Amino acid sequence: MRGADGVHRAAAADPDVGRAIDDRIDKLAQLEHERWCQERRGKGWVYGEPRDDTRRRHPALRLWGELSPDLQEMNRNEIRA
Repeated sequence: MRGADGVHRAAAADPDVGRAIDDRIDKLAQLEHERWCQERRGKGWVYGEPRDDTRRRHPALRLWGELSPDLQEMNRNEIRA
């Protein structure tokens, strides 16, 4: 359960629980990114910079480990929401 500050109460009480929650969030973010990539590729999108909706090119259509830390964190935040 989250407190008013958005922190899981169990994570605040036990660092191991906090790490387990962070690990799960990271894994779910990776899986969601893979799902999103498959969906986009299924619609004809390919990797490309800069993003071009007309040509169906997107800079995030790459492996999780190739994403910038900022983009990875954005994906984690989507899972946290």
